[in-house]
Amino acid sequence: MVADPTPRFTVRGTDGAFVKFGLDPQEQNLKEGKKPNSQDNRSGSDNSWGTLYKWEDSKMSEEKVKIAKGNYSAFYREMAAAINGKADLPVDPNDAAYVIYLIELAFKSNMEGKRMDVSK
Repeated sequence: MVADPTPRFTVRGTDGAFVKFGLDPQEQNLKEGKKPNSQDNRSGSDNSWGTLYKWEDSKMSEEKVKIAKGNYSAFYREMAAAINGKADLPVDPNDAAYVIYLIELAFKSNMEGKRMDVSK
């Protein structure tokens, strides 16, 4: 147990990392009973930002990055249209399968306490 908040997401690469604290602001809106298409996107909240760390010329740079506003409602509208044969799927099934692979790899990494190769 730790007293300080830990990142919700950390993505590390060979040239840097991206770190994001907190949940998607839409989640807090839903918890508060607001409609999914609420105009309150909490753009001023800490959850609306992430930090990109990049190695450049042997120095680490740090940049705050605004997170794109999510839209749960649009996803489900598009999914309904696809189910009804009126539109394409909002997410390519191959992309969805790869995300599941990455999540499973993250669980395996945690269980084994080591980094995993992310090649397909």
